Amino acid sequence: MNTDKIEELNACDDAVKWLKEQESYEQAWQDCKRGDWMLWLLGKKAGPVDSQSRKDLALCCCDEAELSLPYAGKNKDVCERTYRAIRDYHAGKLTVEDLRAAADAAYSVADAAYLAACVAYSASVATDAAAVVADAAAVVADAAVVACVAYSASVATDAAAVVADAAAVVADAAVVADAARKKILNEAADIVRKHYPEPPEL
Repeated sequence: MNTDKIEELNACDDAVKWLKEQESYEQAWQDCKRGDWMLWLLGKKAGPVDSQSRKDLALCCCDEAELSLPYAGKNKDVCERTYRAIRDYHAGKLTVEDLRAAADAAYSVADAAYLAACVAYSASVATDAAAVVADAAAVVADAAVVACVAYSASVATDAAAVVADAAAVVADAAVVADAARKKILNEAADIVRKHYPEPPEL
């Protein structure tokens, strides 16, 4: 298939190579086992902070981030509270300011709560928000190294820097069994398709 539009968005080489081997964009979406790639694309197409499209994507990211809860340890409670805040924000029960406060609370706790903070911040910070939302949830693919997620990933103003930061986290996958990582990525892809049965328009 033609990948010109994907390449114009600066997709990673592995994603482009895989897409070129697929019959169609629509079929590739159904067959993809890389939830991080899918979220990255959705993030590129997301709207501004407080738009419904951003809220919908934040909810999808929340479902993905919850895959990391088995690794949260003592921080499980704060992670769950933060994810609950994201769901309430999506439902219109919380404001952006409330969501930022929840992110601050999660960030103040070490290790796994960083992921909760990243997802919450990425739903509420208007700095290249689309790329940030995709990035924050994409790192769930490496749930066992969730503690390595940098706070900077949730507030970066440069999309390229955000993507590079995510890549750095994923590169630390030496501590994650390859089979386990693939399993998480596949689960993440299925979650994306539940929220987005069809791919976004390019």
